[in-house]
Amino acid sequence: MNRLLYLSALFVVAFAEDSENGTIVSATPMCIEYADCVHKAQQKAEECHVLENNTETTNGKKGVCTEAKRIHLEIRSIHDQMSDEIETCVRGKADSVVGLNEKKNERCQAILKKNAKRAAIEPQKRRSKKEKNSLKAAARTCNKEARRLKSQCARLAKCCPAVRVCHRNEDKTELEEKKKLLKEATKDCATNGKKGVKKTGKRVGEDREREGKKAKGDNKKTGGIGKSLERAANKKKETPIGGKKLAAALDDMHS
Repeated sequence: MNRLLYLSALFVVAFAEDSENGTIVSATPMCIEYADCVHKAQQKAEECHVLENNTETTNGKKGVCTEAKRIHLEIRSIHDQMSDEIETCVRGKADSVVGLNEKKNERCQAILKKNAKRAAIEPQKRRSKKEKNSLKAAARTCNKEARRLKSQCARLAKCCPAVRVCHRNEDKTELEEKKKLLKEATKDCATNGKKGVKKTGKRVGEDREREGKKAKGDNKKTGGIGKSLERAANKKKETPIGGKKLAAALDDMHS
C-alpha cells in the first residue's frame, strides 16, 4: 500500500507539459514498476525450477526422454537470460521514454491498483489424493504464482513505452531453433513411448495366450482321465459274476 502511495505521488510530481492531447505524465515510474515486476517473476520462476527438479528426482523420472529434457532446460536458460536483458534495458531507458497522456495514465493507475489487490497464491491446506506428494503440490502452487506474476507484468508493459523498444532489439533466432528441436525431440519421445507400450502389450498378450493353451491342455487331460474311469466303472458293472461271487449270490437267493 505504501508503495502504491509512493508511485501515485511520483505521478503527481511527474506532470511534464500540456499538449493537444492533454496533460502528459512521465512514464518513468511505470517503467520502474514493470522492471521490478519482471525481476520478481524471474525469481519466482527460478524457485519453481528448483522444485520441479527435486520432484523429478524424488519420483524417479530423471533421465526419461533425456534429449527433450536437455533442450527444454536450454530453452529455459535462454528465457531467463532474455528476461534479465529486458529488465536491464527497461531500467536503462526508463528516464528517457515518451510520457503517457492523461487517459492512458488513468488506465495504468487502475492496473496498479488491480495488481496490488491480487494476493499471492498460497499452498492449499487440503490436497486431493493425487497431491499427497508435498513437493509436487509445492511445485504446482509455485507455477501458478509465477503465471500470476507474468500476467501482472504483461499488463504493466502497456504502460511503459521502453518495453516495446527493448523487445524490438531481442534476437530470438536461437530460441526459435531450440523450440523446433524440442518439438522434434518430444515427438520422438512420444513415438518411442508408444512402441514400448506396444511391445509390453504384445508380451502380455502372448503370456495370456500361453496360459490359456496350458489351461485348455490341462482340462483335456483331466477330462480324458475322468472319462476313462467312468468307462472302467461301467465295464466292471457289466462283467458277468463268477467264482466266489456267484456262489455268494446263489446263497442269497436261496436264503
